[in-house]
Amino acid sequence: MPASALTIRSDLKPGDLGRVIALHGTAYEGETVHSGLKFEAYVAKTIAEFVIDNGARGKVFLAERGPDLVGCAAMVERRDDAASHGQLRWVLADPSARGLGLGRRFVEPTCPFGGGVCFIRFARPAASGDSGKSCGQNSR
Repeated sequence: MPASALTIRSDLKPGDLGRVIALHGTAYEGETVHSGLKFEAYVAKTIAEFVIDNGARGKVFLAERGPDLVGCAAMVERRDDAASHGQLRWVLADPSARGLGLGRRFVEPTCPFGGGVCFIRFARPAASGDSGKSCGQNSR
């Protein structure tokens, strides 16, 4: 499948967040320890928090091939005291869409700095004992 067959949009429609949760449940199935109902429930919880607790501040990107969701990512706005930063969440490509440059197509629009340099806070599951790390990431 050529990358040109994919469209990426960020205008959320009813049902889109459920599709993101379902993609996490099916795309990782059997691939990693991050699979199964418990992981899918964790993703559902973090998406609910994004909407309910965070007011859906940020942007969700959806990659579609026709009517099928084949990838997703989000840059979620987080506020610590008076400062805010972006947190990259739910980055995933269906196995059929891997290797087509979706990661770059998702991350580049979220970088506020020129030259593709972006400072991102990577989220990790709470079970890892680390709520996230900040680092500079050059997306080019």
